[in-house]
Amino acid sequence: MLACNYLNTQEDLDTIDRLIADAEASYNKWRHPDPYIVPWAPGGSKFTRNPTPPSGIEIIYDYGREDND
Repeated sequence: MLACNYLNTQEDLDTIDRLIADAEASYNKWRHPDPYIVPWAPGGSKFTRNPTPPSGIEIIYDYGREDND
């Protein structure tokens, strides 16, 4: 948090780049090895589980039922 406030007061591009690189390195060091991913997001357990059928495939909903007269 202190580095973030310090970053907001800087105008030197080299200092800003160094602070950003340090923050990214700290984030990568302390991030969780198995982060939570919401199920419907890419990498989640439900992502593309039921994808839409490709074009050219026709879905028939009556399943060949006969008409009752």
